[in-house]
Amino acid sequence: MKHRLVSISLMLVVVTLAGITVTSATTDAQGVFNQTYSVEGTALDSCGICHGEAALTPYGMDALASGLDLASIEDDDSDEDGFTNIEEINALTSPGDPDDYPETMMEEEEAEAEDMEEEPVSEETSESQAPGFEIVFAIAGIVSVAYLKRKR
Repeated sequence: MKHRLVSISLMLVVVTLAGITVTSATTDAQGVFNQTYSVEGTALDSCGICHGEAALTPYGMDALASGLDLASIEDDDSDEDGFTNIEEINALTSPGDPDDYPETMMEEEEAEAEDMEEEPVSEETSESQAPGFEIVFAIAGIVSVAYLKRKR
C-alpha cells in the first residue's frame, strides 16, 4: 500500500512538472529580436537585452510575458527610465537597463524639466525571477523516474 501511494504521488509530481513550460535563453529568441529590429552587430545584439547577471531584465520579463510578441511591448517602458522600449531600441540603448537610455532625448527632457516643476516619482521595484529555479523541476522529474524504475 505504501509503495502504491508513493508511486501515485510521484506520478502526479511528474505529470504536474511535465505541464510546466521551462523557458531558457535561446538563440531563437535573440534571433527574433535581431530580425524584428535589424540590430545585428550592434550593442543590442546580445543576450544582455533580456538577461541580467542573475535574472531576467525588466524587458526580458515583459518579452517573456508577451510570448515574444515584441511589437506588443514597444510602447511600454519596461525599465521605467522615461523612454519607451521602441525609443530605446531605435537609439540602440537597452530597453531593460534603466541606466542605459538615449542621451540626446534625456538632455532635451532635462532642459524641459528645468522650465517646469515636476512632482516626485516613486520608484517601484519589479520582482525578479530566481535564477536556475527550473533545475528544481528537472531534478524532481529525474528522481521520480529513477525511483519508479528502481521499484519495478
